Amino acid sequence: ECIKLGNFSDGAMLVRKYRDDLLFYFYAAHNHEEYVYSSISNNHDESKRKEIDRWMKNQRNDFYIGNAVTEFSKNEQYKELFSKFKILEQYKHINKEFNSFAHTNGIKYINFSSAFYCRNQTTLRNICKMIRESISFFTLLFLSLQTIFNPISISSSDYVLSLDMGLKPEENSQYWVAPIIKAYFIENEKYIGTGLVKYLQGKTSMEFD
Repeated sequence: ECIKLGNFSDGAMLVRKYRDDLLFYFYAAHNHEEYVYSSISNNHDESKRKEIDRWMKNQRNDFYIGNAVTEFSKNEQYKELFSKFKILEQYKHINKEFNSFAHTNGIKYINFSSAFYCRNQTTLRNICKMIRESISFFTLLFLSLQTIFNPISISSSDYVLSLDMGLKPEENSQYWVAPIIKAYFIENEKYIGTGLVKYLQGKTSMEFD
C-alpha cells in the first residue's frame, strides 16, 4: 500500500522491519543452546540470553541486526556461504540504500506526488525493483541460514506423513524439500547469486531437484 501511494520512505522502513524480524528470529534460533544453558550454568556467555530476553520484553534498544549478520559471517557453519556469495557486501549495499530513505539522503529519496512518478516511470521502476529485490534477498538469506542450521526445517511433509500412516517412506524422502520452499529458491536464487541452490544441496544433501 505504501508503494501504491508513492510513500517509499515508509515502504523502506517496513522492509527494514521485515529484515530485522527475520534475522533476529534466526539469531534467537541459532543461539538457543546458549540461551538455555546460560540460564542454568555459569560456564556459558549470558550476553546472547540477555539480548533475546530484552527482545521478549520489548526493550531491544541497543542491539543492531548488522552486528548479528557480521557474527554469522564469521561462524564456521555459515562463513563459506557468506564468502562464496559475497553476502556481507550485498547486505551492506542494501542497508545503505534503505538508510538513505530513512534519512532523506538526497532528492532521489524524497516522497514525491504520484504525478511525479507518472512522469518519471524509470525512477518509479528502479525504486520498486530495489524494494522487491531487497525483500527477496533478506528472505533468501534467512532461508539459506536456516537450511544450513537445520536442514530438516525445509523438508516436505511426505516422510513424516508416511510414518504417521504406518507406511514405509519412499527412499531418501527425508531429504525432499517442501515444494513452496523449492520453488521460491529456484525462482529467486539470483537475488543472492546463481548457484545458491546447488551450493545448499551439496552442503546439506537436501534435494532441490
